[in-house]
Amino acid sequence: MITPEAIFGEIVRQRRCELGLTQVDLQLGSLDEAEISQPHISNLEHGLKQPCLRTMLHLERVLELPPGKLFRRVRLAVERLSISDELPPKSL
Repeated sequence: MITPEAIFGEIVRQRRCELGLTQVDLQLGSLDEAEISQPHISNLEHGLKQPCLRTMLHLERVLELPPGKLFRRVRLAVERLSISDELPPKSL
């Protein structure tokens, strides 16, 4: 089963790659309070950790997304996945 955390991580990874950034690039410029390390970013991208609000805001800034856009992308992907799970299986 695909989790919301895994969806979040994939969206972050895809956007990071679109911009030609590394995980270290996402770490740079982080707010001291956020304490975003490269291993933490890796865990987020692999769906192993949940982001806090401060981390989401930082990632949106570094990934050049308007505030709230990252959350909306995740929500839409989760909704699409939920709808596809509710559809009856295709007959062969």
